[in-house]
Amino acid sequence: MEKKITARIITVGIISMLLTFALIIIIAKVPLDYSKAVLVIAVLSIVIVLISKLLGKMLTKSLIFSVVSMAENLDTIDKNVPYKELEPFAMTMKKQQYEKAEVEKMRREFTANVSHELKTPLTSISGYAEMIAGGMVKDEKDIKSFAERIYLEAGRLIGLISDILNLSELNDPQAPTKIELVDIYEIAKNTKDLLGLKAEKNEIEISVAGEISFVNGNKTMIGELVYNLCDNAIRYNKQGGIVKMTVRPVGDKVVFCVKDNGIGIPDEDKERIFERFYRGDKSRSKQTGGTGLGLAIVKHIVMQHGGQINLESQKDKGTTMEVILKSAE
Repeated sequence: MEKKITARIITVGIISMLLTFALIIIIAKVPLDYSKAVLVIAVLSIVIVLISKLLGKMLTKSLIFSVVSMAENLDTIDKNVPYKELEPFAMTMKKQQYEKAEVEKMRREFTANVSHELKTPLTSISGYAEMIAGGMVKDEKDIKSFAERIYLEAGRLIGLISDILNLSELNDPQAPTKIELVDIYEIAKNTKDLLGLKAEKNEIEISVAGEISFVNGNKTMIGELVYNLCDNAIRYNKQGGIVKMTVRPVGDKVVFCVKDNGIGIPDEDKERIFERFYRGDKSRSKQTGGTGLGLAIVKHIVMQHGGQINLESQKDKGTTMEVILKSAE
């Protein structure tokens, strides 16, 4: 294909040169008056334009045919490149095709997971309510116990829906995001107060250390990031455990760290821990009411703020989550 196009271009050049030489010779040797000379020049010019246009169409058709042929076989586009100049185009199309397939795969998995996660608490709520309504449970203690279970499952359902909506907003590139000056140290102290009762109930000690550290970001998102990491540290801890939050500026960065001495994360789960609905310890997540979306939300927030998140963990020894964000100038 490349040789054919090159040959056609050379042909156009040769024909144009020959016609030009012929025009010069005719004008130089044939005695023509001014009007006849102008006529000859005009006719030859029209012929040259028509030939150039015809060959131009042929070249364009060849190029378009090559591109269309590649586009019709997107799965093997990188193996169907007619000439080198189209290789960057082929690689870009191949990359877009791969990304599209990955997005579609994630969408299907997300839909399946959401359906399953919503169905589980709804089935429990429906079952308990049916037993109470049918008069199968008559003892006051049993009725109270069932009502508490319905309440817990409803709370789990509300939390799951809230996390799904938050994740959906984070994935929307057109969603408005208010950027302001945010003090992560202040947010960490507020989070300690918010989770104090939950930590106390599990006999877990929370502490905050560090200093005032500002970043440019969305206050609501940063607050959710800090809350989710601290909540996870409490949720997957041991009775009598410790959760330490530290905030410190390091150069032009702000480092926020949450460290616990809880159950830790097995090595085989570390790579998938930030995936949606992924739970390393499924039985513990069910007991503590985890939705499996907390760390996925954290990852998206960190990405939106141009930061990075580091994980260190040993099973039965504890976990350290470190978030690094650019400091406010």
